Amino acid sequence: ANAMGMISGTIVFIVVFYHAWCLLIIPSKKAAEGNDQWKEFPWLLPKRVNWILWIIVLPTVFSVETMLANMNMWHALNGKSVDFNFLLARQEQEIKEIQVSYLCQFIAIYAFTRLVSSLLENTEILRGHQDPQQDLLAKEYKRLLRYGGFLGLWLYIIAGSLRAFVSILFA
Repeated sequence: ANAMGMISGTIVFIVVFYHAWCLLIIPSKKAAEGNDQWKEFPWLLPKRVNWILWIIVLPTVFSVETMLANMNMWHALNGKSVDFNFLLARQEQEIKEIQVSYLCQFIAIYAFTRLVSSLLENTEILRGHQDPQQDLLAKEYKRLLRYGGFLGLWLYIIAGSLRAFVSILFA
């Protein structure tokens, strides 16, 4: 079962890298080369592409963390890490690695929240109003959507990130 987990983790890494490179990064670079303003900075991905990259990279982080845990288990089972102090030090390191993966999870949740917010804020209904009153209402709706609509997620991200940072500092 552990060997299958390692093989699956490697496949996840390859698939995510392919998707990120071939479906997001290369098309963004080609689009930048064809745009007069954007071609000055072809390495600078648009915000939405950046957020999508964070979202699809998250499974890779968890796969790598799982692979590292499996390798440590193999060391213990093969008798290569019989030193008890080494096992305690490794356990502290694993706690830090898990907390780093939690931080990556919170970054991915942040990216997903910003992506959904961006898509909702840029609907056709909210853009291009000739009436100043309608334009003011559209701006108010965007502000409420960004800050109030996702308030629970913002609190979850902040509290979880702080907990992960504290756990890393004191592990």
